[in-house]
Amino acid sequence: MVSHAEARLCIWLVDDDRSCCEQLSWLLNAEPRVNCSRSFSSATSLLATLGQESPPDAILLDVQMPVMNGIEAIRPIKSLAPSTAVLMLTSFLDHRLKEESLAAGAADFLLKRNSPAQIIAAVRAASCSV
Repeated sequence: MVSHAEARLCIWLVDDDRSCCEQLSWLLNAEPRVNCSRSFSSATSLLATLGQESPPDAILLDVQMPVMNGIEAIRPIKSLAPSTAVLMLTSFLDHRLKEESLAAGAADFLLKRNSPAQIIAAVRAASCSV
């Protein structure tokens, strides 16, 4: 039997910065037992896909995006995929945005500069608690 810590994680990324998405996806996929299989440039494209496909274990969601920001997207994501952990990503720590994200249902609030190992550890911890 595979323990939860050893189970393969399916992660989706949502970030309007294409280069950031590509780099983070590449770094996460280099980690053992991680499949960062999808990336989206907007929350609306993520929501359209969530309505049609099996959800991932976790979604890493950029806080600041045009049209629908990450905080606004948390509730509709959790409505479509209640067992998916949503973790917020940001470039700068803003305590107000962190509080708003957690209050809206995010499992964690991470900095983009965190190492892939730190991000994966946070995803695993959040996935256990969903």
